[in-house]
Amino acid sequence: MNCKLFDFHFKKLLIIALPLMLSSLSSMGMLFVDRVILAHLALDVHNAAVEATNVGWMFLSSWSALSGVTQILVARSVGAGMRHVLGHPVWQMIWLAISSLFLFIPLAFFGPTLFFGDGASSEMQRSYLFWMLLFGPLHGLFSALSGFFIGQGNTKITTFTVAFGNILNCILCWIFVFGWEPFVPAFGIKGAAIATNLAILTQLMILFAVFFKKSHRQFFGTAVWKWNTSLTKQCFIIGLPLAFFCLLEAAGWSCFYKMMVKLGPNHITIAGIIQNILILFNFFGEALFRSVSTLSGNAFGGKRSEEVFKIVRSGFVLISCFAVVFGGTLWLLHPMIIWWFFDDSQAFLIPALLFGLANAVIYKSLEAVRLVISGALNAAFDSFFLLIGGSCSIWLFMVLPIYFCVLKTQGSIQTALALCSLYTLLAASLYLWRFYSRTWEKGS
Repeated sequence: MNCKLFDFHFKKLLIIALPLMLSSLSSMGMLFVDRVILAHLALDVHNAAVEATNVGWMFLSSWSALSGVTQILVARSVGAGMRHVLGHPVWQMIWLAISSLFLFIPLAFFGPTLFFGDGASSEMQRSYLFWMLLFGPLHGLFSALSGFFIGQGNTKITTFTVAFGNILNCILCWIFVFGWEPFVPAFGIKGAAIATNLAILTQLMILFAVFFKKSHRQFFGTAVWKWNTSLTKQCFIIGLPLAFFCLLEAAGWSCFYKMMVKLGPNHITIAGIIQNILILFNFFGEALFRSVSTLSGNAFGGKRSEEVFKIVRSGFVLISCFAVVFGGTLWLLHPMIIWWFFDDSQAFLIPALLFGLANAVIYKSLEAVRLVISGALNAAFDSFFLLIGGSCSIWLFMVLPIYFCVLKTQGSIQTALALCSLYTLLAASLYLWRFYSRTWEKGS
């Protein structure tokens, strides 16, 4: 019986996770393609985009995390059989995302100079960050609307939308970066950011059209657009800790890449390329996080908390399969990766890159363990632990060790990457202890 129950939860997780993986792969592919195109333009342009992106994601990821609380509330409402209120929290986050214009517009105009100075050497970073932040509210809107569909386990629409947006982004990115004379001039690095924004805007138009269709208005309450103070307060209570965690985590990674820049072009080049690979394969961890959150939310909403442990176990099985596939893929494709980013003058960096690729398999697998547990704890409203545990982990286990052991000693990029994997090991251990201690059950 236990084996049959496990198989049931495994299949259920797989059914939800697979479309989300495709959706996330397409979304992550958008950023990956941008990086490859910019690397073909020039390696220093690619490195400038790496720097600017990590600063911009401090704000975009935190706002997306806050807006994404809709997924948890929708999933719990589905589990409790209250489908008529599914649209209510989504509208609260839509209004919040629109109001974020008052944050992102000043950030777009003053932030680039604040973070990168006004020197000519950082012009590309400022340009990319400006366009990234100017359209920042779009990310919150997308997160809120996609949460409506994913929280129900309806991943087909998000998969199609993201795939379509990614194809559009690939076309627009090439045109805007290199130009299409005489119709479109070459915009260089800012062309990649503009193309991504237009692709996200197109995705939003599709999602909103489906969200507001007649059947959803009648049965899911998507026409109830008025501001609800008590519901918004609930969204903040659940979402703010996770949003602050995303802000502090992104800040930690931004510090990491700042340190790599200070150590020299070789360090930031290898770190940037490895980040590109991690971004592309981030689809697995993100999909697991969302699918575990959805299924756990359904279980908590239906007062079936014991199911969460079977869902998490199913996630661990998927991680084992992913580690084998990920490692094999990098082994087969590493010559192509070298060709994408290096020419003959950078051949001396290949050993460091190969170490980084092997290390990426360890890092990504351990990160997936942390994300599976995070998905369950997030659905259990254990937001305070995710804020404190997650924020302290990245700064104590990664940023500070790299500062003292690599930056201060002028250490190698291999040492820095190894310390990143050590961080994920320690963080995953902390999350596992929290989950299996069951101290989160009181608030679930």
